[in-house]
Amino acid sequence: MLFRSPSCQEKVAAKEPGAGSIDQFRGSGVILIVDDEQTIRDVTRRMLEKFGFSVLTADDGSHGVEVFREAAQDVAAVLLDMTMPNMSGAEAFHAIRAIHPTVPILLTSGFSEQEATHQFGGADLAGFIQKPYRPAELLQKIKGIIAAPQASAAVRG
Repeated sequence: MLFRSPSCQEKVAAKEPGAGSIDQFRGSGVILIVDDEQTIRDVTRRMLEKFGFSVLTADDGSHGVEVFREAAQDVAAVLLDMTMPNMSGAEAFHAIRAIHPTVPILLTSGFSEQEATHQFGGADLAGFIQKPYRPAELLQKIKGIIAAPQASAAVRG
C-alpha cells in the first residue's frame, strides 16, 4: 500500500480555517486602513484589493480621522492600529466613533488581544487581529464585521 505525503500547500490549507474558499470570496465596499507602518498599509491594501474591496489608507491616527471624516458615508469598516504617533489608536477610535457611532472598527496590534483591548476598556470594538496576520485571518475578520451589521439590520427590518 502506498501513502502519499501531503504537499506543503495542502498542509497550509489544512491549518487555515476557510482557506480553501479564500480565493473565491469577493468583497465590496471601502475599508480604511490606519497604520503608521508603510509596509503594513501597502501589504494589507493589496490583500483587501485582491478580494474586491476599495481601500483608503492613513499613516497615523489624526490622518485616519481626517480621511474618515471625508469618506465616512462610504467606509464599510476601519482597520485601526493601536500604537501610532500624533494620535493613538484609542484616541482615533473615539474620534471616529464621534463621526459615525456604528462603523465597525477592527483593532490591530503586535501586542496580544488582552494587552491591546485593555486600553479600550468597554469600547465597542468589532474585533481584534494580532500582527502579523495572514490573508485568510484578515479576510475572515473583515467578512465577519461587515456581515454583522447587515445581519442585525435584517433582523430589525
